[in-house]
This record gives sequence, structure tokens and C-alpha cells, in this order.
Amino acid sequence: MIEPNSIIGEILVENGGTNRDRVNVVVVGDSSAFPTPFHSCFPQEAGFALTFWGDPLVEKPSFSERQPTVVIVDESFFGGLAPWTFRWIVGRSRKVLVTVQHETVDTQEEFILARCEGVLARKAPPSSFRRAVRCLAAGQLWMSRALVAHTLQEVLWKRVGPGLSRREEEIANLVKCRFSNREIAARLRISDETVRWHLRRVYSKLGIHDRSLILQFEQNGETRHSQAIPG
Repeated sequence: MIEPNSIIGEILVENGGTNRDRVNVVVVGDSSAFPTPFHSCFPQEAGFALTFWGDPLVEKPSFSERQPTVVIVDESFFGGLAPWTFRWIVGRSRKVLVTVQHETVDTQEEFILARCEGVLARKAPPSSFRRAVRCLAAGQLWMSRALVAHTLQEVLWKRVGPGLSRREEEIANLVKCRFSNREIAARLRISDETVRWHLRRVYSKLGIHDRSLILQFEQNGETRHSQAIPG
């Protein structure tokens, strides 16, 4: 059992020295499905108002809406109920934190795309639950670094257009190693004109006009000897 004083101390640190901003924490479904003891995790003296909402499909909420509300629901609750439907029932003003058995990128992405604001491992420590709830109450999202990296790559990298194809990168690397077009063509068993065509696409994608800038960047650890054309 976690001592209340240690919880208060952690909340004070997490909120920059204050716990005056109260947060409704609403647990949906059977609380026994969660290994975390919510009563000790979200004590009233630490700024939380904990309530339980058995089934949003048939019960009306019994908590105040005068402070931010974070709804915690386990993925096992959904069954035949789509996350989108649950999100609509709960309401836009309330934030939803979904607990899952495995925090894979695909699982997190599914619930984030359903407009649930956070995903957390079911067996996460109480401190992670408190941080996640405070984060959602402040209007932010809670997800793993893996999903953040995946999402940024998908969104930001698409904005800069396609990168080099495998063949274009292969040819560019050979140019870095100071092979001529004819040597590249011989190594890759393609025509000189095909090499020139690929290089024009490389120049266009890299925003350069000729091979001189490529030659400024020697490929790490690769020399003409390591890339020698087999005889």
C-alpha cells in the first residue's frame, strides 16, 4: 500500500508545487480488471475526485463537471463496442485514457485515431497513472515515445516528399566513392543512359545541380577499394 504522503509529495512535484487544480477521475467498468488500486492512486487530498461509472451505456454519470474530467477505461470493456462509439457516448468535454495489455504502436494508434486522448499499459505504476491523468486534464495527449516517433515520421516526412529510391541511393553512394558513370553502369549492369537518368532524379530530389556536392560527402568507411568492380 502506498502511503498518502508520498503520493501528495509526487503530485506537488508534478504540478510545479501546487495541487489546487482538482481533477475528476472516472473509472469505467469493473474496477477489478485494473491491477492498480485506484483509491490509493488518486486520493482526494492530492487533488483528485475519484468515482466509478459502471456502464456508460445504461447509467448516467454521477460526478461534477466543474473541473476537468478524465475517464479511465480498459480495452477489455469495448468488446463489440467500437472505440469511436464509446468516445461519442462519453462526450467531447471529458478526456479518455485507455489502459491496454500491450502498448504496441498499432494498439495505441487505434485508440488515438478514435479520439481517445491517452493510452497506458494496464500494469503501469501509480505514478504513471497520475502523470497521465494530469497530462490529459491539461489538454495534452499521453502516448509512448515509439508512437510519437512513428507519427512524426509519417506526418513530417510525407510533407517533404519522397526520398531517394533504393536504386537512386545506391547510385548516389557510388558517386560519393568517386566512381564514374561508366564504372557505375558496369557495376550495376545497366546502361550509361540509365545511370544519367537516375542521377538527374537524385539531383532534383536533393536540390542540387551536379555531382560536385555529392562528392563532398565521402561515405563512412567506404572507399573505391571496398566498392571495387569485380573483374
